[in-house]
Amino acid sequence: MICIGAGPTGLACAIEAKRAGLRPLVIDKGVLCNSLYRYPVNMVFFTTPELLEIGDLPFVSAAEKPTRVEALKYYRKCVEHYDLELRLGETVTRVEGSDGNFRVHTRVTENNPAIKARDGGSGAANDDPVVERQKGVSSRESHGDQELSRATKSTPLLAHEKVLPAVHVFALTGYHPDFDFLRQLGVKLDLKTNKPALDAQTLESNVPGLYLAGVVIGGNHTSEIFIENGRFHGKQIIAALTGTTLAVAQP
Repeated sequence: MICIGAGPTGLACAIEAKRAGLRPLVIDKGVLCNSLYRYPVNMVFFTTPELLEIGDLPFVSAAEKPTRVEALKYYRKCVEHYDLELRLGETVTRVEGSDGNFRVHTRVTENNPAIKARDGGSGAANDDPVVERQKGVSSRESHGDQELSRATKSTPLLAHEKVLPAVHVFALTGYHPDFDFLRQLGVKLDLKTNKPALDAQTLESNVPGLYLAGVVIGGNHTSEIFIENGRFHGKQIIAALTGTTLAVAQP
C-alpha cells in the first residue's frame, strides 16, 4: 500500500494500514508534514492537542494550544513509534496500472533550502507589517481588505500605490490541492468545485483501488477539511480494504 503525502492525514492512513497488517509506504515530495513545516516559525494552532492526535498516541502540549514545533515533534514521534517506512524528498510523477497492480513512478527531488533557512528562525520581526486580503486581527500592523498589486525588490506595493517598507515578504496567500495531479491519476473533478468523485463511505475515487483522504476531498473548499477530521479518513479507507464495518456519519 502506498500513501502519497506525509502529512498528518497520510501518516494516519499509514498507521491504520500497519495496524491492519498491511505494509504501507509513505512518499512525499517535501519533508515530513511539509505543510506544517512551512508554517510561520512561532505559529500556535487554534485547536487543542487532542484533536490533532493520530494512531491513539497522546499529544501533550505545554499550553492549552500546541505550537508548530510541538506538532512537528509529535508527528515525528508517531512515525518512530509505528516504525513507518518513509520516502521524503521524492515526487510521484505518475501512476499506471489498475486496482491490485498499480505502478507508481517517482523521482528524487531536493528539499527547498530556503525552507530550512526559514525554519532556522529568520521569521518576520515583530514590527513587520502584515497584508491581508480580508479583515483580520493581528498583534502587528495589519492592512485588511487590501490586495497586493505588485512587489519590487525593495518594498511590496498595495493597491492604490500605497508603499510599505518591509524587511521580509512572505507569500501566505492560501493553498489548494494539486488538481492537475488528481486529473492525471484519472480522478474526475466537479467542474465548479473541483471536488473529486468518490464513495463517501469508503473514500474510494472513481478509479478503482485509488482512495482519497485529507484536504483533497474538499476541492476548492479547503476549509471543510482539517487535521481534526481528516485524521479519521484512514480508518474509513482501511475498513474498506479489509472488509470491516465502520459507522460513518453522512454529511
